[in-house]
Amino acid sequence: MKSILVIMLLACWNPVFSSSALVLFEKGEFAKAIPEFEAELKGHPEDFEIYNYLGACYYNLENSVEAEDCYRNALRVKPDYCYALINLSILYVDQENHQKLWQIAEKLIQYYPDRFYGYLAQAYCFYKQEKWEMAKLRIDLAYRKIGKSDPVLGKREHDYLYLLLLDLRKKITSHT
Repeated sequence: MKSILVIMLLACWNPVFSSSALVLFEKGEFAKAIPEFEAELKGHPEDFEIYNYLGACYYNLENSVEAEDCYRNALRVKPDYCYALINLSILYVDQENHQKLWQIAEKLIQYYPDRFYGYLAQAYCFYKQEKWEMAKLRIDLAYRKIGKSDPVLGKREHDYLYLLLLDLRKKITSHT
């Protein structure tokens, strides 16, 4: 899951930010990138993308508490910021926190009803609860909404989530 965060975050990078922060992030030097992003926040305290990158650094360093806090700060500034919502959902999948994952899924559906992200997260929750019929309904809905491209996500992010969807669909179908 960690590799998807790097991919997803690179797609939304704002070139106004420090190039040294991005270089460190791209190299996977997350501990070194943190002070760079924190310095950026001093000049841009309401920049949701910086919070999201900072969250990804903490996530990749396995500091889920700080990562969650950063993603939540991104959402405080921009409640419908897709990347932070998806990154939080990945964090909650890793933590197996299905209650928080469901809440994020509802927000994804609220802000992006024609996209597949929230339905995929709900299908995963039903799958983990062994509610096979509900999981199948949600994964089928997500599958119908996925499309060949996505106006919000880049191609790599879309393709990665599509593979996750297909894998989960296969697992759910084996139980119904």
